[in-house]
Parts: sequence; C-alpha cells; structure tokens
Amino acid sequence: MAELLPPDTDWLLIRQPTELHTDTSFYKQTCLPCHHAYVVVAGVVAQALGITNLAFGYAGYQGTWPEQPPLATSRLSNVLSESGTRLLLPVYDLTSQAVAERELESLGLSPLALEQKCSQQVTNVELSDPQLRDQIALWEAAIRASTQKLDLIQTSILERAMLGELLQNAK
Repeated sequence: MAELLPPDTDWLLIRQPTELHTDTSFYKQTCLPCHHAYVVVAGVVAQALGITNLAFGYAGYQGTWPEQPPLATSRLSNVLSESGTRLLLPVYDLTSQAVAERELESLGLSPLALEQKCSQQVTNVELSDPQLRDQIALWEAAIRASTQKLDLIQTSILERAMLGELLQNAK
C-alpha cells in the first residue's frame, strides 16, 4: 500500500450503521444489505471530507455476486453520480481469483487479503434472474433514499490510524 498511498493517509475502521433511514425490509439474504451500508458509510465519510470519488474492490470474476454484475454496478454508479460522486472499480477487469492473488503477491500482500471473510455469506440465498433484477432495483432506490439523508446517518469510528503506522506495525 505504501507504493499507492502516502503514509499520512488516514485509515478508519467504522462500525456499519444499522439505521439507514429507509426501508430495508425487502432485502433477501444476500450481500446487498451490507453493501447498502458500505455505500452509506462511504458517502458519510466522503461528504465530511469533500471526496468525490469512491472506489470499491469489485472484481469481474465475482460478477455472480448480487452487488457486482454490470447491472448492479451501473445502477450504483448512476445513484452515486446523482450526488456528484464517481464510482471507481479499479480491479473490475480481474477475470479470476488466481489473477487477483498473483496481483496481491506482486505488491507484497498476502492473498488472504483478497476477499472479506463474512460469516453471513454462508447463509446467502441464490436469486433467479428476475429476483436479482428486482432486488437490484430496490437496492438502488434504498441507496438513493439513504444518500439523500447522509447527515442523519450515525457512524462510529472504532479505530483510526495513519497508514504508515499500520505498515510499520505489520513488519
């Protein structure tokens, strides 16, 4: 990371908000509800710091995950652009997990850093195409509703450090 970001870059661990100021009762057991919260947290931080670009680590080979097919990423990009924010997907062109792992290793990172280890993923349901389209449309509308109320979203910083400190401690 030191090659990509300066050592004085803030690193924040933020508790996922539970109140997103919109209806979320429609969500099926997929990754969409958590990604809704990630977008909201990113929006709160971006608004506070005047950031206009948000990057997510979505990868093309994960395109079967509900939040990552082109339909979902284009909807997310559209809703973010409404508030002047640009969605960046810097690793979306990765076509396989093996390519992603080699990229991490070439940067001196562990392949274990590749994907989040979410305990809820094991209970996710598979959605048919019509169900997925419906869920993505509802996800888009819910994110839009939340991003219009970012000033009401409660966030809590659990940990804060400078990237240089984290890298120093990792050695």
